[in-house]
Amino acid sequence: MRFAVLASFAFAALSGVATRQITVYNACPFTIWPAMYTNNHIGGGVPSQPTGWEAPAWSVKTFGVPENWMSARIWGRRNCDFSRPGPNNCLTGGCNGGLECDRESGTGVPPATLAEFNFDGTNDWYDVSLVDGANLPMRITNTAGCPVAECPVDLGPNLSTGLVVGCTVAYTTTPSCSSRMMKGDRSTPVKMGCYKKRTANEDTNSYRIICHLSHIATYTTTTTTLLAIMKLSRCLTLLAALLPITLAAPTASSARRQVAADNDYNSRFLVYALSLEQLAVSFYDSSLSLLSADDFRAAGHPDSVRRGYEQVLKSAKAHSDYLVGEITNLGHADSTAGCDYAFPVKSTEDFINMSEAIQALAVSTYVGALDRSQSDTYTTVFGGMLGVEARYANWISTVVKYQDLADMSFEYPSSMNDTWTIAGLYVTGCPPGIAPEDIFPAGLVDWPVLTLPDTVYPGQSISISFPNTLYTADDTLFAGFRTGMDTDMYPLVGNDDGSFSLTVPQNVDGKGAVWLSVVKGDGASVRDDNMVAGPALLMMAAGQERDGAERDGADGAQRDGADGAERDGAERDGAESAVNKNAWSW
Repeated sequence: MRFAVLASFAFAALSGVATRQITVYNACPFTIWPAMYTNNHIGGGVPSQPTGWEAPAWSVKTFGVPENWMSARIWGRRNCDFSRPGPNNCLTGGCNGGLECDRESGTGVPPATLAEFNFDGTNDWYDVSLVDGANLPMRITNTAGCPVAECPVDLGPNLSTGLVVGCTVAYTTTPSCSSRMMKGDRSTPVKMGCYKKRTANEDTNSYRIICHLSHIATYTTTTTTLLAIMKLSRCLTLLAALLPITLAAPTASSARRQVAADNDYNSRFLVYALSLEQLAVSFYDSSLSLLSADDFRAAGHPDSVRRGYEQVLKSAKAHSDYLVGEITNLGHADSTAGCDYAFPVKSTEDFINMSEAIQALAVSTYVGALDRSQSDTYTTVFGGMLGVEARYANWISTVVKYQDLADMSFEYPSSMNDTWTIAGLYVTGCPPGIAPEDIFPAGLVDWPVLTLPDTVYPGQSISISFPNTLYTADDTLFAGFRTGMDTDMYPLVGNDDGSFSLTVPQNVDGKGAVWLSVVKGDGASVRDDNMVAGPALLMMAAGQERDGAERDGADGAQRDGADGAERDGAERDGAESAVNKNAWSW
C-alpha cells in the first residue's frame, strides 16, 4: 500500500501566477483521508484545495499550491468517523474541523507522520517529520534527482512502548516553535524561542537509528539536528510519497520487500499473485511429501485423487515460474524470493479440508485482482489463472469431497488485506532482508484474528472473540457474512467474558466459501476502513446433512473414481461429518 504526493513546478496558463502542482495518490487498497495545513500568516498564500478529503483506494487528486508555499504539511488519516465531534474523529491523524481541517487550528492530532514543505522561490525545504509522532511510513522523493527524506518502516514494533496504531516521541513542539522551519537561525534554537535542549529517550534513539533520513526532534544536542531537512537549490520538481498506514501489529523488522517502483501498480499485483502461488506451492509440495498414496487409500480415496493433487501442484509451480519471469523482466528479481510456511496438516483429511480452503482463497484473490488490474495483458493472465484455480476448487469439492455444487452465482472478490490476513498466518520465516509481512507488497494490513469454534454450521449459536485494538466500548459491532456479491450483516451481542455471541445464519448453508468479518459502525457494509477483526474463511459444504445420516443415503453407496477404485461402501468422512466438519474456519 502506498499513499503518494506528487509535487511539481508549473505556471498557471491563464493567470500567469507561478504555482506548484501537487498530486496525491492513494495506492492503499482501502480508503484514507489526506489532510493539509498551511500557516495562513507566512508565505505566499494557501492552496484553494480543501484541507481534507476522502481518498478511496488507488485514487488520485491533483491541485496547485503557491510558489511561496510556506509552513505547510500533508499527512494521512485512518479509520475516520466525522460524525464524531472534535479533533479525535480518526484513529490517527485527526484534526479540528472534521473532514476539512480548520484552516487556523487544524494542524493534526499526534501521533501523525508529517510531510513538511517550505518553498521560498530560491531555496526549497522539505522533510519527513516525526516530531509529532509516527502513524505511518513516509517517503519524500522527487523527479529532479534531489535527496530523499524518508522513514520507510513501521516504527511500532521497534519501540519499547509496543504501540501499534501510532507512536509519540518524548516531546512535541511548542506553539513558539511552530514556524521553526521558516525563520531564525537554524543552528541556534534559542533564537527561535525553542528549548535549548531536548532529551531523547530510548524510543527516540530507535527512531533515529531506523529513520536516519527523517526529522525526529525539534532540536537535539547532537550534530544530527534536523536530520533530513533538505536544502534544495531551485529544485522545483518534487515527489513526496507517503507510504500507507499499517494499524495491525506487524513483526519486529525494519526490512521491507522492494516491490517495483513506488507507483508501479501492476508490479504490485504481480508480486501479490506470486506470493499466493508460492504459498500454494509450499502447501501442496510439503503435504504431498508427507502423505503417500497409501495414506490416501487408507482414507478411502482412489489413486486418481492423489494424482489430481499432483497436477494442482504442477500448475501452481507453472504459475509461480511465469510470475517470477515477468517480475524479473521488469527489473525486480529481488521481489521474487519465497518465504517458509508451516501448515496444520497431520492427516489426509486435514490436507483435503485445507486444500478446499486454499483453492477458495485463490479463486477470490484472482477475482479481486481482476477487479483492480490496470493492464490488459495481466488481466488476461489473471483470468487464465482464475479459470484453473476455479476448476481445481470445483474438483476438490465435488469429486474429492462428494459435495453438491455450491449455491453461488458469483465469487467473492477478496481484497489484498483479506488475503494477507488469512495467508499470513502460515508464514514462519523468510530470507534475509524480507520480513514475514513483506511476502505481500509492503504495507498490507494483517487484521486481528477471529477466534471461532472448531466446527461452525448454519443455525449454530457460537461465541467468537478477537482483540480490542480497533474498536472502543462505544462502537456498535456487526458480523458480516460475505458470499459472492452479497453481504449479510448481523449485530454482535457482548458477553461478560469479553467474547461475543452470534447465530450463524441459515442462508449461508451450501454457499461454499463464506467470508466472516467483524466491523464497526452502522452495519451497512464490510470495508477496510471499518474492519475490526477477520476475515475468517468458512467452508459451508453443499449437500451434506447434519443429523448423523450418511451423506448420500443410508446405503453408503460406492463412489467409483476415474480409475475404478471402490470406496468400500463406507461413509465418506466418518461419523464426525454429521456436524459438518467441512464448515471450518481458516
